[in-house]
Amino acid sequence: MSTGAMTFGGDGCFVADYGCKNDNRPRFERDYYAEQHENASMSEARCLRRAAPQWKYCGSQRDKPYTSIFRPTGAISTGGAGCWIKVTKCPADKTVKYYFYDSWGSSNLDTDNDVDECHNRAGYFWRKCGSHSQYPVTAFYRPSASHVTVPKTNK
Repeated sequence: MSTGAMTFGGDGCFVADYGCKNDNRPRFERDYYAEQHENASMSEARCLRRAAPQWKYCGSQRDKPYTSIFRPTGAISTGGAGCWIKVTKCPADKTVKYYFYDSWGSSNLDTDNDVDECHNRAGYFWRKCGSHSQYPVTAFYRPSASHVTVPKTNK
């Protein structure tokens, strides 16, 4: 399964972060705690739901997101700050980037603190890009590691 510039495969639940608490060393390693205590090596949902609480445990630092990775499927979940937008393709507006922090939404709609406003931005950008069903847009609300895709995809 392909996610961005990396391809994952294998087994287990992994974590990628930029350091936790006073440890400022980036890491990519197996999440042994989740595997041993939450059966996260066998459950995608249990692996991925660790991102938001671990980001909080590590200090909720804006510049240090925490990503959980379920290797068998390549699925990821990122806990962190802000509202992030992922655009598949934007034929109607070539200035829209592929993946970006929604700074306008933060300043004008409080999308960093309001999950519903963040999720609504997926629809806004999907319409801005031309409302093409083959080019979905996803809004990621990192504080709770939740996301919404417009239009909804059948995965």
